[in-house]
Order: sequence, then structure tokens, then C-alpha cells
Amino acid sequence: MSNFENYGEFFSSDILILGGGLAGLILANRLKELNSNLDVLIVEKATTGFSGSKANKGAGVMWVLDETDSADKFLEFYVNEVGHYLED
Repeated sequence: MSNFENYGEFFSSDILILGGGLAGLILANRLKELNSNLDVLIVEKATTGFSGSKANKGAGVMWVLDETDSADKFLEFYVNEVGHYLED
């Protein structure tokens, strides 16, 4: 049996979606609408929202916030940790 400690960080979820393009994001959103208790994990090789359809290249990243999430805390996190020139 392999020693999994050498493989880095592990994640678990109820649903795994491969690809964070438009279809993957719509699917993840719909699954959460149907059952908000599901843990949905999207695995993407690029920036989420910029893979898949070429029509989506300039559309940006779609974020889904739960009704209990704070938009102000999200904005603060995004500006400080992610950026993409939002802080300018």
C-alpha cells in the first residue's frame, strides 16, 4: 500500500466535477440548488471559469455565495488574496 503522506494535500467531497469551465460551474451551482448539504469539489487545471468554451474566455470567474455568506468578507478575501487587479 502507498504512503499517502508523500502526495500532498487531500480533499474529500460528495461530488467531484472535473473542469471549471462554464458547464462545470453550472453543474456545481445546480447540484447545490438541489441539495445544499452536498460537498461539491471542482478540479480545474487553469483559473476557474477560463477553461472549456472559448466563448467564456473573457467572461471572468463566476462565484456562488450562499445566503449565509458575507459578500464583504468575500470581497476582502478576494482583494487581499487573489487580486487579478481588483485592488487597483
